[in-house]
Order: sequence, then structure tokens, then C-alpha cells
Amino acid sequence: MVGDAAVDIFCGRSARAQTVGVLCGFGSRAELERYGADLILAHTVELEGALDGGSIEN
Repeated sequence: MVGDAAVDIFCGRSARAQTVGVLCGFGSRAELERYGADLILAHTVELEGALDGGSIEN
């Protein structure tokens, strides 16, 4: 699950999905961390590089 707000991370974690928070929207780093994002990126364009290996690592 990729999202820019705490509710996105909350929903992804509730569904037991890996979660990626992006800082180019509404959420702050602290908020995304507080809700347990597996990875936080500055922009969505960084997502492809993060997923190249097939898994998300923080």
C-alpha cells in the first residue's frame, strides 16, 4: 500500500500489506512513522527503485 497520509498506512497495515509512505502529499514523516510505515520516500518517483528487489526494506 502506498499513501501519503496516516489513514493510508493504517489501512495497509490493517490489511497486513507492506506500506510505503510518501512525503509529497499530506502526511509528515513523524505521522507516517507513528503509524508504522515500512518505508518512507520523499517522492513517488522513488518507488520503482525501492521495489526493484521485490521487497521493501527500511
